[in-house]
Amino acid sequence: MCRMIGFSYPESRDIGDLVDHLKHMAEKGMKAPHSHGWGIYATDGENVFYYKTMTPVYEDVDVHLEMSLGILHARKASDNVPVTPLQLQPFISPDGVVFCHNGTIKTFERANVFSSDSYDYFLNIREFADLDDLVNRLRSFLRVNRYSGANFLMLKSSKLYVFCAHESRHDYYTLWYNTDDGFVVTSEPRGTGGYMPMENGELLVVERGKVIARIKSVV
Repeated sequence: MCRMIGFSYPESRDIGDLVDHLKHMAEKGMKAPHSHGWGIYATDGENVFYYKTMTPVYEDVDVHLEMSLGILHARKASDNVPVTPLQLQPFISPDGVVFCHNGTIKTFERANVFSSDSYDYFLNIREFADLDDLVNRLRSFLRVNRYSGANFLMLKSSKLYVFCAHESRHDYYTLWYNTDDGFVVTSEPRGTGGYMPMENGELLVVERGKVIARIKSVV
């Protein structure tokens, strides 16, 4: 169980307000505290900032970076799952795909070096060829696995993929997004207003701050 933020902007801007919102959610938001570490992957198109630490995000230093695309993740470990740096997200594959997940895949074996259901989930979907292939991989995976939440944020090239799916605790697992000035998606809406809930089973593809594809019935 975790808190996440994803963003895609047409141009780089200071993302300190997003880090501050992650801190708020992790310390005072739903099911808080989310105290088992945090991570961020962000890029301005040329430079990359990738950082993970076991320090709770609300106890860590402030982060102010000029970035245009990225994901942030604050972890709250599920029961009977290890709490070590290996489980910190976002994960990055050898080919540069970045991924973080919120929820528990209840029936998967965690057969990887990270002892992580989230990483097994990532392994099953990351090598998609196109959007149709990603949808088919998701449907195949979720058809045979029980889950509390299967939400993910994924970066591949210049695109942000956002998926919202949950079998329980719908208020906790619903993702909220804003398109007023670029694109931001978050586990809990910020106080600036204009946030809309994603539908259960909805997949969005975002590039340079605009939603370029939407599928409402993946599951």
